[in-house]
Amino acid sequence: VELLSREGEIAIAKRIEAGRNTMIAGLCESPLTFQAITIWRDELLNEDILLRDVIDLEATFGRSMGEEGDDDETPVVNNLNVEAGKQAAPAPAADATELDADGNPIKTDDDQDGEDRRA
Repeated sequence: VELLSREGEIAIAKRIEAGRNTMIAGLCESPLTFQAITIWRDELLNEDILLRDVIDLEATFGRSMGEEGDDDETPVVNNLNVEAGKQAAPAPAADATELDADGNPIKTDDDQDGEDRRA
């Protein structure tokens, strides 16, 4: 297999960029898709949802080395209700830890809040 020349790499990069621009333009032409993107943007800015609720991180960043044999495809978003104008929140698990906007666990110990609660 022959390596690409600099010109070949540039040509491929331009084709990738053109394809990306065409895809984004096509998605934005659909009113439902544009509405969903706008709703996600507003919910992300208000911290009502996390980015991982919109983007499938495994599909975006790849799977870990131990999971290469798993070919199950999961949908990127499976609970969007565009007609209602908002995304339905997934039901939290009974033992689920609450996460902040960055995905870090929120401490629930009452003594950790820094306030003195003595009477």
